[in-house]
Amino acid sequence: MTHHPQNIIVAGSPGALVNVVSKHLANKGWAIKWPNQDLDILHGQSFYEKNGQNYEVQLIQQMICDDSQISVLSDKLPVYFDLPYPGPADLVAKFKTKAVFSAPSLPPFLDIWRVAASVVIDVQCTESADMNTLADWTHKKFTDEYLRKIRDTYISRYRQHLKLFSKVFTVTNTELVERRFDALNRFLDSVS
Repeated sequence: MTHHPQNIIVAGSPGALVNVVSKHLANKGWAIKWPNQDLDILHGQSFYEKNGQNYEVQLIQQMICDDSQISVLSDKLPVYFDLPYPGPADLVAKFKTKAVFSAPSLPPFLDIWRVAASVVIDVQCTESADMNTLADWTHKKFTDEYLRKIRDTYISRYRQHLKLFSKVFTVTNTELVERRFDALNRFLDSVS
């Protein structure tokens, strides 16, 4: 498995402030987009500016779910699937420097991103933060009971896959909101 050791994946449950960490990494030299990437696609610019994320990362999981005719926001995410093209390895190959990979749909599919990085920054948050985010993402169309099932599916798959990575650093939403980046910065210095 080839990956760039300095690349980092930022992930967490739905309400995790992964965007704060992605932007922090971008300020420290990690690339979010590849050189001359055209962001003039649906959601491309807003993902980059608001979330500090590359929409192409989101699209990979979206294509997997579309192929299975299942919503990305489902409690029945596909377990067996063919990797879409372009997949994670194709995306990583476009970067010329260390990069950060993150997207709302990435955590339950974290295992396919092992080709991108061996380091994960795991952002943790409260159940209420997850539930509020899921309600926003689904435009409050579902019951709390169903949103809890989606959350459980996301978290269960994410935690299973997290064990596949050799370096995991955990930070909480509270630390990020309070701008407590010292431990994270020390970790970044040790892996970059």
